[in-house]
Amino acid sequence: MSILLTVLTYQEHKGNSGKEPASLKPALFLLSEIFYLSHAK
Repeated sequence: MSILLTVLTYQEHKGNSGKEPASLKPALFLLSEIFYLSHAK
């Protein structure tokens, strides 16, 4: 769970800094969703 929170925090930080490509955010979000679902079972 801590890794998921780290990914989300990193995603928020990059989104706030404005240096992140627009195509990268959905990919990070999808990756975090897959990680969460795989560990939720």
